[in-house]
Amino acid sequence: MGHNGGSGQFQRLSLLGVTAWCLFVMGLYFWPAGTLLDRFEWRTVDWRFQLRGPLAPNQTDHKITIVAVDEDSIRALGRWPWPRKTFARLVDKINRARPERIVFDVFFTEHDTSADGPASDAELVRATRAGGNVYHAGFIYHPASGSGPTVPPDVAALAWNDAQVKRGSGLAVVAQLIAPEAVTLPLPDIARAARGFGVANVLDSGDGIYRHLVPLITYQGKVYPSVALALTADLLQVKPADVVMTPGRGISLGGQRHLPLDMHGRLLIDFIGPDHTFEYVSVADVLKRSDEANREAFRNGIVLIGVTAPGIYDLRASPFATVYNGVEAEASAIEAMLANRFIRQPSPLLTALLLAGLIVLFGMLLPRLRTAAMTPLALAVLVAYPWVGIVLFTRHRVLVDIVNPTLAMLGSLLIIVVLRLLIEEKRRHQVQTILRYFVPPQLVGRLVEQEAQMTLRGERRDTSVLFADLRHFTATAEALAPEDTVAFLNRYFGLMHEVIWEHEGTLDKYMGDEIMVFYNAPVAQPDHARRAVMTAIDMQRRISANQAEWEYLQVPDVSAGIGIATGQAVVGYVGSEVGSGTARMQYTVIGQTVNLASRLQALCKALGCRILISDGTYQAVAEMIEAQDLGLVPIPGFQQAVRVWHVLDYKQEALRGQWGPVGTPIAVPTHAQTEHDAV
Repeated sequence: MGHNGGSGQFQRLSLLGVTAWCLFVMGLYFWPAGTLLDRFEWRTVDWRFQLRGPLAPNQTDHKITIVAVDEDSIRALGRWPWPRKTFARLVDKINRARPERIVFDVFFTEHDTSADGPASDAELVRATRAGGNVYHAGFIYHPASGSGPTVPPDVAALAWNDAQVKRGSGLAVVAQLIAPEAVTLPLPDIARAARGFGVANVLDSGDGIYRHLVPLITYQGKVYPSVALALTADLLQVKPADVVMTPGRGISLGGQRHLPLDMHGRLLIDFIGPDHTFEYVSVADVLKRSDEANREAFRNGIVLIGVTAPGIYDLRASPFATVYNGVEAEASAIEAMLANRFIRQPSPLLTALLLAGLIVLFGMLLPRLRTAAMTPLALAVLVAYPWVGIVLFTRHRVLVDIVNPTLAMLGSLLIIVVLRLLIEEKRRHQVQTILRYFVPPQLVGRLVEQEAQMTLRGERRDTSVLFADLRHFTATAEALAPEDTVAFLNRYFGLMHEVIWEHEGTLDKYMGDEIMVFYNAPVAQPDHARRAVMTAIDMQRRISANQAEWEYLQVPDVSAGIGIATGQAVVGYVGSEVGSGTARMQYTVIGQTVNLASRLQALCKALGCRILISDGTYQAVAEMIEAQDLGLVPIPGFQQAVRVWHVLDYKQEALRGQWGPVGTPIAVPTHAQTEHDAV
C-alpha cells in the first residue's frame, strides 16, 4: 500500500481529515461542561499518583498528627455529638503538649444543644482563646432554596478584606474564583476567639473522586480562605494584604508560595499517600495519657482534629483509595502548602498548541511516508507521549493532559490508515473488475491474493461439515399455497443464515429445505468442530424461539435434524471449465466426510434425535458438550459401522437449555433400516 502514500489526493484528504478531527478534539478539551474525556483524564491522574507512590510525611518541621474521633473514643466518652466542653478539655490537654497549631476539621457552626449548652459553648470559646493557636472550620454548600444565610457582621469583619484580586489574562480571562451559593462559618464567638478560620471543603472532580481543595472563596463581596490556606499564611507570617489572587493562575502568599489554581478556582491536592499515611492518635488516648506522652507526639507540630468513627465519619474517595478520611485530605493539602509542593498544570494554550502541532505531524508529514516508515513513527509518538506525561508528573509534578492529545493522535492515525486502505481498495476493485472478464467471480479475490493455482486445483484439509434438514416439511408444503411455502422458507433460511454467519461457517448450498455448511475453509479455523456444533445448537434454539412465528406462517410443527461430521475433505472450486463457454464454478467441499454428515442428518429422523455427530467431531468438542454414545451404527455407503454421538446439551450450566426438549433416542436400527431411511 505504500506506493499510494505519495499521491496528492491522499495527502490533501489526510490533511483535511486530521485537521477536522484535531479541531473537534480541541473543542471537547475547551468544552465548559464535564465530558467523558474529562473522566478518563482524571483516571489517568489517579494512575499517575499510584505510579509515583506514597511520600513520607514531614517528621521534623510542622509535623502533622491527626487526633481522631474514632470508635474507641465514642465508647469512652459517650454518644456523638459530644458537648463542646469535651472539645474544650481536648484543646487544653493538647495545648499542654505545646503544639504549634491545632486545626479543627469538626464544625461548630450551631450552638451546643446539650443540657448545659451555653456553658459548654462558652467553655470551648475559652479554650480556643486561651490556646491562641486554634483554627476552626466552616463549609460551603448549595442550599435547596438557592440562597444562603448572611454571614454575621462580626464574622465578616474577620475575612481577608485586604487581599488583592487581579484579573486573569489570555485564556484565563474567563477563569473565576469559587463563589458558593451558601457558606456556614464557625459561631461568631468561636470565630473571634480563634487564631483563624476558613472553609474545609474537598471537591469532587466530577467522577466521584475528591481531588481538589477549595483554597478560598468569594462570598457576599468578601474573600474567605480555606483553613489550610489561613494556617499556611499564618505560619509563613503573610498578612492578607500581601495575598494576591489571579483567577486561572494562582494565589501568591507574599511571594513565598504560589498556589496554582485551575480555571474553576480549584487547587489540585498533591496527596501524600493512601489513608493513614499520617500518624493517627485516638481522642480517648490523648485525654487519658500523660502530658509527657502527648508532648512526644505533638510538640511543635500541627494537630488536626477530625472524625473517623464508622457511621459519622467523613469518607472521600481519593486517587489512592476508594475509602479515605476527609481529614487526611486536609492534612495532605496543609503538608503540600507548607512544603511548597504543588502539582502544576501547563496553560490550556499549551495543549491547544500541542493539538495544532499534531495537525502538522499527522496531517502533513505522515501521509508523505510509506506505510513501513509511517507506522513505526506513529506508534513511537503514541507510546512516547503518555510516557513523557508520566515522567513529568512523577518526577517534576507537572500535570499535562494525556487523554485529549492521545485521542487526537489515535483518531488522526485511524483517518490516515482508513484513507490509505480506501485508496488501496479502490485499486483492488479496479483490478478485480478487469479480472472478472477472464475468470469466474468466485476466484477474483483469491487471484488478487496470488492463490489462484491452489484454488483451481483444490486442497485437502480437515473440515467439519453440517447438514440440516426440516422434518415433515414435504407433506406440510403440499397443503400450503406456493407463495406461503416460499415465505416460510425465506424466513427459515434467513434465520439459519444468521446463525451460520455468527459462527463464521461457509454456506455451501440450499437443497430444497436442506442446508449444507462447512468450516475451516476458505479461512483456517482451528476450532471448526466447535463452531459446527455451536451452530447446530443455535439453529435448534432459533427454531424453538420462533415457534409463534412458525404458527403465524401456518407451519406450526417446525423441527430439524442436523448431522455433523469432521475429517479430511477436498476443498476448492468445482464446475465447468472456463474454455467451455459457460464459466460456472462453485466453491465447495467433497469427500467421505460430506457423505457421512449427510447420512447422520438422515439418521436423526430414525433415531428421534435433533443433532447427531461423528466420533471425530465428538473428540474435538468432548469438553464442551454432553453427548450420548449410540455406539457403532451401520451407515449406508460405509463398509464399517460408524460410532455416532447424540448431542444433549452444553456442559456449562449457563449455556444449557433454551432449545426445547432433546428427546430420547430409540434403539439403534439395523443396517437394512438405515438403508431404507436414507432413501
